[in-house]
Amino acid sequence: MDIDSYLRAVPKVELHCHFEGTVRASTFADLAAEHGVALPTADVAKLYDYDTIYEFLKIFAMVSSTIVERDDFARCAYESLEDGVKLGNLRYREMFFNPTLHTRRGVPMARSSTDSSTGSGPPRPITACGAGSSPTSTARTRPPRPARWSKTSSPTAATS
Repeated sequence: MDIDSYLRAVPKVELHCHFEGTVRASTFADLAAEHGVALPTADVAKLYDYDTIYEFLKIFAMVSSTIVERDDFARCAYESLEDGVKLGNLRYREMFFNPTLHTRRGVPMARSSTDSSTGSGPPRPITACGAGSSPTSTARTRPPRPARWSKTSSPTAATS
């Protein structure tokens, strides 16, 4: 086994993961179109290109501005965990975000922090999301699938 294969196979834990930083470029483009957010380029492959920290922060703010509805948060969280499992054998991730990036744009706190699988429950920010593929894993094997897209329309991993 070569070193790349070995490193991908080793189970991973991520303890400091910025939620908006895990959004797929294709999802960013989809949500921007859905919510009327103008993008700097139509080329999805170039959406995350930047040269300076200031350009990065502009992109980060733009990604945040496209996550509006409860299903947007659920889709992004689901895809983030799905990509982590597929690309690097992720078993556990503590994902977080700053809710004020969303509430100051008028997104209600409960929309971004309520259990998106049921649409109810006490507010709970994304902080301890689990994903695992082993029967012995204490993490959930799959996060809940957002209601607005079915198994057949689920996007593929970022590298597919």
